[in-house]
Amino acid sequence: MRVVVWVLSVAAFGGRCGRVHLLDVSRERGANASDVATTGASNPLLDMTGLPRFEAIEPAHVQPGMAEVVASLREGFLAFQEELRARQGNYSYADVVEALERLKFPLDYSWGVVSHLTKVNDSEPLRAARKTSQPEVDSLYVELRQSRPVY
Repeated sequence: MRVVVWVLSVAAFGGRCGRVHLLDVSRERGANASDVATTGASNPLLDMTGLPRFEAIEPAHVQPGMAEVVASLREGFLAFQEELRARQGNYSYADVVEALERLKFPLDYSWGVVSHLTKVNDSEPLRAARKTSQPEVDSLYVELRQSRPVY
């Protein structure tokens, strides 16, 4: 399976858009779309093979799906940090940014779907499911942004 993401670089000067990159998130190491999407048949929240299957996603899918995505990303990110330490600064900006995009894609995709659903099809069970997953997702985003080997 191949999942491709468009990454838009925005230039700081004048607010003009910079380069647009195609990024194949299904290759190389760690948590990636192909790892997580294999369980999409049993949990439509984890199906990242195309457009989100909004009509099939139920509140009961949110907590187990997000727990799986978070665990997979955390494992992949730990390996990525070890790789950076082992390379002792011998890597480029592109090496780090593209790898982070591949690692984060399943979390960004799945959490984006949950967030969208709570805005357009809100219900008490969906809010409760999102609230249950929110602390773990927030904690992982903080870990990603405060990594010494990455930054």
